[in-house]
Amino acid sequence: MLWDKTKYAIQLRRGRGECKTSPMHGLIQQIVVTPKNPLTVWSMDILDGDLDMIYTRQDWEGRLDDKDGLPVGRDKPECLSVRIYDATENDKFEVVFKLKEVR
Repeated sequence: MLWDKTKYAIQLRRGRGECKTSPMHGLIQQIVVTPKNPLTVWSMDILDGDLDMIYTRQDWEGRLDDKDGLPVGRDKPECLSVRIYDATENDKFEVVFKLKEVR
C-alpha cells in the first residue's frame, strides 16, 4: 500500500478556474480545498477521465476538508479535472489530494 499527497493551485478568473491532475489510481482518502479568503463561497466539480462527474460541492464557504473517500482510476491511473466555479471572489485556491494506492 502506497500513500501520496499532491497539491494543485487554481487561480480563479471571473469566478471560475480549473486544473487537471496527474494520473491517480486507488482511493482518495482526503480532499482539502482552501481558498485564500476564508469567507469565499464557491462550488466545485471533479470529473474523471471520461468527463463524468464523480464529486461535487455547491455553495461551500471557506475551507473544505472531506474524508469520505473517493475511488479513482478503476482499471488504470487516470487524470481528473477539478473545476471551481460560481466563486464570490477571484481567489487563489489550493487543492490537496491524499491518495491511498492499493496494488
